[in-house]
Amino acid sequence: MTDFDVRIGDRRPGDAVAIVAEAERCRKEFSWEPRYDDLRQIVTHALNWEKKLVGRNRQ
Repeated sequence: MTDFDVRIGDRRPGDAVAIVAEAERCRKEFSWEPRYDDLRQIVTHALNWEKKLVGRNRQ
């Protein structure tokens, strides 16, 4: 259950057919580790950031 409306529809012009994020090469070549490595945590962090920005724009 979400606290926002979800609308599923056709792709819009310019939408990507698929999005793939693979960080293994960066991990190996640069010894890089992401700050957030869990999808739920990533989405939660991004949503909180967007909410913060919306709050700033209302002031």
